Amino acid sequence: MINSSQNKFVRETRRVSDRRDRSEKFIVEGLKNAVEIADAQFKIHWILYSAAVTGKPEFNRLITGLNARKIPCFPVADRVLSGISDVETSQGLILVAEKPEWKTGEIFAGSDLLVLLDSIQDPGNLGTIIRTSEAAGVDAVLLTRGSVDPFNRKAVRATAGSILRLPVLQDQGNEEILRLKKSGFTVVAVHSRAEQAYNDFDYPPKIIFIFGSEGSGISDGIMKLADSSIGIPVKPGVDSLNVAVAAGIILFEAARRLTGKKIC
Repeated sequence: MINSSQNKFVRETRRVSDRRDRSEKFIVEGLKNAVEIADAQFKIHWILYSAAVTGKPEFNRLITGLNARKIPCFPVADRVLSGISDVETSQGLILVAEKPEWKTGEIFAGSDLLVLLDSIQDPGNLGTIIRTSEAAGVDAVLLTRGSVDPFNRKAVRATAGSILRLPVLQDQGNEEILRLKKSGFTVVAVHSRAEQAYNDFDYPPKIIFIFGSEGSGISDGIMKLADSSIGIPVKPGVDSLNVAVAAGIILFEAARRLTGKKIC
């Protein structure tokens, strides 16, 4: 039992949590997400757990599997684990894993619906968009440089596990977008000043939707790459929708129009 906050693994977990660790590690909290990561055969470095989860059937199965893979599993005092957790009530388990590696060539070759997020800053919005994208059948989410880290703990939590299944590609820029355009993608900017409504738009078979940052919208450099622009009509006096809400409306309309997207 680890009882000290100065324990090596506790300190290293806190470093990963605070993003001071320069490796490709990230943190997942909670038994459900830990089981999903283990089942997906992610590289797991170690887990810390408290009495809050011991005795649960899912936990017993998790520990049995991790022990077989010789992954360190440490029981930790509740107060120590609570000191690492960034939620008010600790979920009783913190897992440190390696970020997934996605092969962009293979992803793009088999894709017809992509999302590009330009300098999104709020981790909650980012996580919600990733979760919504998976639900709507998006093939990958692309982030421009300057966007919030998708492995930020708040972002990971907001994805509700989608970050483990849906490719999220960071540091994407003009070169990548131009390459995708040459391969047949139509780039569609979504913003409040667009003259064409999303429900009047003729959705092409291969689309990249661009959503801009919460404060300043889509940057000029990225906007120049757009082939079309669409917006969501709102009641007069309302400036715009939250970017995650807007993404949900657009992406499910696209899934409805693109008959190849089997989301049900």
